[in-house]
Amino acid sequence: MKNSIIYAIILYALLSFNFQCGKEDMLPMKVQEVSRFEMPIDIFPQKKTYVVGDTIWIEAKLSNTILLATKNDIQLKLDTVRFNVPLLFKVLNKQALVPDGGFCEFINPGQLSMSMSPGYYDARYNVYWNYNIATILNYGYSDSQYKVKIGIKLKSKGPFYIGLSDSPLTRYAEKTETVQNKYISFKFSATDLNVDVYHSLPKLAENDPYWIGFDVNLINEKKAFIVQVN
Repeated sequence: MKNSIIYAIILYALLSFNFQCGKEDMLPMKVQEVSRFEMPIDIFPQKKTYVVGDTIWIEAKLSNTILLATKNDIQLKLDTVRFNVPLLFKVLNKQALVPDGGFCEFINPGQLSMSMSPGYYDARYNVYWNYNIATILNYGYSDSQYKVKIGIKLKSKGPFYIGLSDSPLTRYAEKTETVQNKYISFKFSATDLNVDVYHSLPKLAENDPYWIGFDVNLINEKKAFIVQVN
């Protein structure tokens, strides 16, 4: 009788342990909160219209090496991470072939490591469409005394926009390892991003084969600057 009681207690303990382990296995994984660290981007000269040959300068220059996350007080030391700086120069409203030499020329006075794309490649006709992109690669702010400066020399007439997008962070020492759920969010610091110029442009119907969409919220979110080249 005594042995039966002992066996019953042991069996109960084992069943309880297995039940608890099962409950833990069923718990959802905790997802790390996304943190975005906003970095202001200056643009100059700011004008309503430009002409072919003008150069627009994009610059980030920080006196403080610490950024705060936009939704919490998490701090980021810029000299401990690396990131890309993507710059898009894209046509507005109507699809267009990229001309020889591009819609623009990217000027890199600091000789930063930079890749460039001539646009969307159409293999059917061996041509490129709609945009030019320059991306500063694996940038660390200690590389150029906490200053990024890129020029965009205008080479084609028409309406365009300069677009910014966010960049995931990578560790400073381990250049290819992504820092989980942490991003640099680039935004133009200017208050006037030429939304009035955009609204004044003629618009194609969405069923037009050359129509190209544009989300005006990019201007409201300070991610796009409208460039009218005459």
